[in-house]
Amino acid sequence: MMKIKKFTSFMLFLAMLVCTVSTATFASAEGENLLTESDCVVTNAILNVDNEMTYTEGDNSIKLNLLKAESSIRLTLPAIQQFDAFEDVIVNFRMYVKGQSGYSTLRLYKSGGDIIDYGFPVSVWNNVRFKTKVFEENGTKFIHVALNNASGAVVWISNVNVVTAPEEGPLLGGVTLYQMEAKSQLMESYVLETADGSIVVMDGGDTADAETLVKFIRTFKNEVDHWFLSHYHSDHVNAIIRVINFFDIKIKNLYFDFPTGKEIQQMCGDADYVCSDNLTAAIANHSEKIEKVIVPQRGDEIKVDDCTVKVLNNAYKGAGNNYGNDTSVVYKFETPGEDILFLGDLGAYGDEYLKDTEYFVPEAETCTIIQLAHHGQRGTTDKFYEMIKEKKVCLYAAKQWIYDNDGGGGFNTANLDTLHTRNLVREWGVLSIYTQADGRVRII
Repeated sequence: MMKIKKFTSFMLFLAMLVCTVSTATFASAEGENLLTESDCVVTNAILNVDNEMTYTEGDNSIKLNLLKAESSIRLTLPAIQQFDAFEDVIVNFRMYVKGQSGYSTLRLYKSGGDIIDYGFPVSVWNNVRFKTKVFEENGTKFIHVALNNASGAVVWISNVNVVTAPEEGPLLGGVTLYQMEAKSQLMESYVLETADGSIVVMDGGDTADAETLVKFIRTFKNEVDHWFLSHYHSDHVNAIIRVINFFDIKIKNLYFDFPTGKEIQQMCGDADYVCSDNLTAAIANHSEKIEKVIVPQRGDEIKVDDCTVKVLNNAYKGAGNNYGNDTSVVYKFETPGEDILFLGDLGAYGDEYLKDTEYFVPEAETCTIIQLAHHGQRGTTDKFYEMIKEKKVCLYAAKQWIYDNDGGGGFNTANLDTLHTRNLVREWGVLSIYTQADGRVRII
């Protein structure tokens, strides 16, 4: 079990009560305020320690009036002094930014300049959780947080706690997952390599992404062992269509279940109906490149070396105003380590799968690496995500403009719903969040 630091300042008090505190925390006990102004050093800000705004009753809060675009706070509480210098810790606190409505421009950074988070809604308590190091200067240990890009803002910090960070090991137990970089404006593409060298592709991206994907596959070998497709939209399947038509990549097993172009036109008039027909034509014209085409069905299990891919639902092809996205097939990749849930572009119809308590829910709820549906905006519902018990890694198949809801005029100028999803992820306390703005991401 992880060894947790104890409060030094409470030793006598704790001994009298014969109890142990499990985290180093800024809090209140028996009405005594543990946090004082001497425990904080601020730069370009006015500091007050009061109870004007607190996340929980009886706690203290730090009130900061930010005077310049670059401000900071150095936390030096007695509890922090019990950690070793340069020790990795997890910091968690609640933060409230004063405002009328919308989102603050505030950005939080840790020592070294790595960003913690941004895009906080105002007038609500936000959850902030991040990993950092304890630093030491002149014999005093501290944690540093920069609060930038919000001159004139008033911020409260409450319910702060610090714990020793658990030791990190490989997440996937010898398997490697790659979130591919995007050449097109919108796409989804993942490549998984097993310990024994099998290559699995999930979707693949749009036409502009095909060459990048082919070059990457060829760094392993000139074939794909298993290629799974979630649904027929161009930003998911145009890459494989181009690969089949113009490259000599061998595909051993190809999995998809799409309505025909005619069916799509009848159901919703989606212009991407051509993608379904184009894939069918490519397979027919280049059958020598594909050994087997399989229609995935709920309950299918595909063994890939020491991994198993499970098909969690049949492709939905009924009526609905989000028809194309809701045809998505959900796949669970079970690795020797954590399990990955690929949601494709699944929309609100995902709530229907919550009724499948015999298979879909028991399989999906144990996944800890989650590909957020529909590029992290207007995908599955909050209720659907609540079904998943623990989220350790969130994958946004989203370029920076999607992640920032940037319609060309800057942060939050588009009509996407990404910021809502980001608030959900923030509340989950997920430490590892990857977007396509990070380029090609490697998870082991």
